[in-house]
Amino acid sequence: MLFLRGSTGYAFNIILSDGIKAGVDNIIQRGLLASFMHIVWTTNIAAALWIVKKASPSGGRC
Repeated sequence: MLFLRGSTGYAFNIILSDGIKAGVDNIIQRGLLASFMHIVWTTNIAAALWIVKKASPSGGRC
């Protein structure tokens, strides 16, 4: 089932290989972690922008 892509594809592949309980557990786990991971990615991007701004020739002044 390699042709399936995206979150639904992952869950579907798990359901086919490990059973419905494993698939549902995977969907719940991904749902619970999604909001936390969005915070982590936003923080990483903000930190990278801050570092780039500090390293600019103007010394961080606009």
